[in-house]
Amino acid sequence: MKQNVTIRTLAQGETISFEHLRGFLKRPSLEKQRRAALEMFAQTVEDETQAMQIVDLYPAWEPQKSYSVGYIVKHGVNADGETQLWRVAQAHTSQANWEPEKVPALFTKIGFTPDSIPIWTQPAGGHDAYKLGDVVEHKGKRWESTANGNVWEPGVYGWKEVTT
Repeated sequence: MKQNVTIRTLAQGETISFEHLRGFLKRPSLEKQRRAALEMFAQTVEDETQAMQIVDLYPAWEPQKSYSVGYIVKHGVNADGETQLWRVAQAHTSQANWEPEKVPALFTKIGFTPDSIPIWTQPAGGHDAYKLGDVVEHKGKRWESTANGNVWEPGVYGWKEVTT
């Protein structure tokens, strides 16, 4: 049985139907709207190094969801123990067993070169600094860390260029 109750607001004496109130309460919360806006912003970032700096703004991969080419999701962790980002390579509707790391035809790993060398990102501090011997790609060159706790940009200090 459908009820249509009129509720009187205290401030202005206006009335609102129960159906209108129910519709208002079903609207996405401000937090959901804020999250959606941040996810939309993150999808506009083209530089992979910048994308890796805002990894938590990307949505998690989900099964049974339609994905378009270029869309970025997060799923799993990379070799450095950080959240891994993936770019959709082929439009598709995901399936439960089509996780990004299992279907390379559908997803491309972000933050690594095609031969799986990590792309350098600025460490936030000692907890994620590069270790002695770590190898990264930066500005088209391969670099090896010559220091433990290395937070410097390759080419500035604490790195040697690796030539093959």
